[in-house]
Amino acid sequence: CKQNLIKKINVKTRKIFIYFIVKMVKNLYSQRNNVISFRPISISTNIYFKDGIKLYNFQELCVSKIFNLGCINSGIILLPCGSGKTLLGISLISIINSNTLCIVVNTLLMSQWKNQILKWTHINPNNIILIDSFRNNILSYIRFDALVNICTYRIISYSGFRSGVGSKIVNKIFSSYWSVVMLDEAHLLISKNLLKTISHLKAKTIVGLTAIFPKKIYKSTGIGKVLGPILYKANNRLLALDGKIATLNYYDIIVNIENEDVIDTVVNNINIRKTQQYTKILKNELNKNKILICQFLKNHFENLGHYKILIYSDNIKLLKILKNILKVPLIDGKTSKKLKELTINNFNSLDTVNTILVSKVI
Repeated sequence: CKQNLIKKINVKTRKIFIYFIVKMVKNLYSQRNNVISFRPISISTNIYFKDGIKLYNFQELCVSKIFNLGCINSGIILLPCGSGKTLLGISLISIINSNTLCIVVNTLLMSQWKNQILKWTHINPNNIILIDSFRNNILSYIRFDALVNICTYRIISYSGFRSGVGSKIVNKIFSSYWSVVMLDEAHLLISKNLLKTISHLKAKTIVGLTAIFPKKIYKSTGIGKVLGPILYKANNRLLALDGKIATLNYYDIIVNIENEDVIDTVVNNINIRKTQQYTKILKNELNKNKILICQFLKNHFENLGHYKILIYSDNIKLLKILKNILKVPLIDGKTSKKLKELTINNFNSLDTVNTILVSKVI
């Protein structure tokens, strides 16, 4: 009897073992088919890197983490600023070579992604579609079967009333089946509404690119259920030592408040509801000594000859004062898209424009 029981148990365990092996093989095969069964691409929609362009070792490691065992893994890639997240995203698009949706923060980054794709790859410009507004003539040139579609978080997450054109475009975005959805600045998904919106997209793979992603936020929110695990996290110090990214020097300059009478007159001339807390903030931000030190640092680094300077502040009034004193261009929320692109192009290409002022909105 004992021998018969042992035989029956062995037979059952064998069947269970074989069942799980077959199931695992089927899952791997189906995942591999998901990659192979992408939308067929014609010759005119191919995208590939230009000659002589190679990725860094850590970028190739990121690609290997995403493409594993013949399937594409969803997840988050953590790379520091200036390490080539955009180039990594472009390499993923060129490898997949299928319909991709890229979601970025603002329209300025949309044009940046398009310019970078055209710079590093061979692709027909008509296969890069920018969904930047809901104007009436946008439906005439938008094609959702294009290789790369780029839009902003605001377009897909806007919860207010949409016009006829806007509702058609958004419905088409959510009804289309994307091979890959690429999220630039994926840390913005800490917003529950935005995370819920992204979860409604139909995609085989979702890849998030960001430089900041605290573990506490990742665990507390449901980002892991939508994007998947953190596939790769770069070591900033090692990249800086290898020369892959710029080294960071931090200086903390403490400025004493002087000439409070002059600042009080400025505060009183501003038509706002004056509270003690706000006037104290204005006295710190509109401090004459701080503006003079900012002017000195700007002149110092410009005289060295090889520096590009970004002056950042979340106070628009202070930026306007600095604009008049330093005689440099300002980019804020009211700046038009064309002027933003022109200012940034001049900042990148011209030697005469070495400093720009940037607000928090950008």
